[in-house]
Amino acid sequence: ISLAGRLPDAAEGVAMSSPSKDIADRLQALSLGTIGATSGWAISVAHAPEQPDSLITVYDTGSEAPATGELDVFRPALMIRVRAKSYEAGYSKQVEIREALIHSGFQGSVRFVSVDLESGPLNLGLDDANRYVTTANYTALVMPE
Repeated sequence: ISLAGRLPDAAEGVAMSSPSKDIADRLQALSLGTIGATSGWAISVAHAPEQPDSLITVYDTGSEAPATGELDVFRPALMIRVRAKSYEAGYSKQVEIREALIHSGFQGSVRFVSVDLESGPLNLGLDDANRYVTTANYTALVMPE
């Protein structure tokens, strides 16, 4: 398969999730929350449902251009948004996520060689329901298997 600066897609016979979905699955595997939960710490991909109050949402935010001749190397950027009733609970969850992800590799739909914190946690204040929101931005180094 010639990748020409990108990862193969499903049309080429290679199943690949979005990087945000792979990260959400990883957070769930590490017991930091549950995808689709209606109570406790929930995890969502690409959108933030109104409930529950304690929510981790993972967004794809683009990618860097290949920095080497290795065109199958992909550097997706992600934002992890945490919402909680208390600022301390949300900030603590961001720290847990950071400690679980940074400089670690794992296998998702592709191989995540590493995940690096770019910025955060950043306090965005309160949402319309008086819940605290923080964000952190990450880049990952991703390669096909």
